[in-house]
Amino acid sequence: NPTSEIIPTVRVNGITTVLTSARGGVIAGQAALVDLAGWTAQEMAVLPRAGMVITFPRVRTGRRGGGEGGAQGAEAQAEEVSRQTRALREYLASAKAYSDIKARLAGGAPGTQEISLPMEAMVPVMRGESPVILDVETAEQIRGALAIVDSFHLKVIFRGARFAWQIADTIAARQIPVIVGPTVAAPDDRDPYDVIYAYPGVLARAGVKIAFQTDNASDSRNMAYNAGISTAYGLDPEEALRAITINAAQIWGVADRYGSLEVGKVANVIVTSGDVLDARTDIRYVFIRGQLQSRDDRNTRLYNQFHARPPR
Repeated sequence: NPTSEIIPTVRVNGITTVLTSARGGVIAGQAALVDLAGWTAQEMAVLPRAGMVITFPRVRTGRRGGGEGGAQGAEAQAEEVSRQTRALREYLASAKAYSDIKARLAGGAPGTQEISLPMEAMVPVMRGESPVILDVETAEQIRGALAIVDSFHLKVIFRGARFAWQIADTIAARQIPVIVGPTVAAPDDRDPYDVIYAYPGVLARAGVKIAFQTDNASDSRNMAYNAGISTAYGLDPEEALRAITINAAQIWGVADRYGSLEVGKVANVIVTSGDVLDARTDIRYVFIRGQLQSRDDRNTRLYNQFHARPPR
């Protein structure tokens, strides 16, 4: 939403480009990569279709990932996960069949095909032209996701993947990037206290290409701090800086235009008073597509409004 009050509050803290993604259900829909400047969504778009968001089914067993057991019980939850996984496989199989028929008809084979908009959206995914953004958390989920990726030869990006550190070598060998975070959250009370802060460093040291997410629009302005906290738990600061710049651009396939300061690239540039990973640093200037952005946002307007309040 180009007129959202959230955008200026994010932009003023040095965030120039974001991924906005769908939510809900197993197959949530398309994600888009956008610059945080422009009058319309079309003007803001860098990649209108950056990837298809799929949430891999999982048993909920705790506060942040899994369940309370409750009336449903672990056995019933496991059956539901199995059902959803089968349904996902069947949907992908249908999408592949649709894509194959479409390719044959385009090649001159006789016949016709009834147009299905949901299946049309899956065609670039099944052809490997567009990635699947797979929301996963546990090592078991990741293994199940890899089996489906192999079955349908999907191009995949893992997102979240809080327990990916348990199979970091496998993910690195497969050259699958991982969007980690948010890391500015309390760990689950059954996990080591530092797991949520340290796992980005474990993945990076294993050779996994990482980038960071906040997983919340209003928190997007704190993205650099999600990377910064991980540097206190083993992530190399240079790797953290790459994770919020060139790594992210490479993951989304726009590194020829974004992610580093080079001649010919889009001039998304910030000027700071110090280390961008440090919460004490001031963002002095933000340029998007070469244009200096206003520092006025809802927060500054409220500050000025109440600062000018007359004394009683």
